[in-house]
Amino acid sequence: MVVAKREQYYYTERRNPRKTDIKVKKKKSNRKSNAKLRLLCSITIALLICLSLLLRYTHIAQIRMEISNLDKEISNLSSQKDDLQIELDKILESQWLESMAKDQLGMDYPTSSQTVYVNVDEEVFEEETAQEKKQSFVFLKSFRGFINKVFGLL
Repeated sequence: MVVAKREQYYYTERRNPRKTDIKVKKKKSNRKSNAKLRLLCSITIALLICLSLLLRYTHIAQIRMEISNLDKEISNLSSQKDDLQIELDKILESQWLESMAKDQLGMDYPTSSQTVYVNVDEEVFEEETAQEKKQSFVFLKSFRGFINKVFGLL
């Protein structure tokens, strides 16, 4: 047993108390700085999440405001459309149109002496359309001849 005591005594003598205390202090300070760093990182992440949420809420609010403005514009335009449709129906109504022509423009139905009838012969009309077709073909033929001459020179 005496030997065991001496070894223990020798071991404790050889051990340098200052170095171990410094190492323990460094480890404690590293642990504290790591804990502070972790806390700082977690706070920063939480702050970024909160800011991103706020930005999204503002974006949503802007879109809702635009939607409400567009709804108001749609209602205004639909009321204008209804008003214009009523006015169009009123104009298309023959009695209103007749009364406006008589009252404001002083128009009246024509009498039998004012009525003139015109007869159009179908043969004359057909001849005129045939001549117009021939003239259009003449233009196309002359254009075709011009293009043939141009390509013939090349």
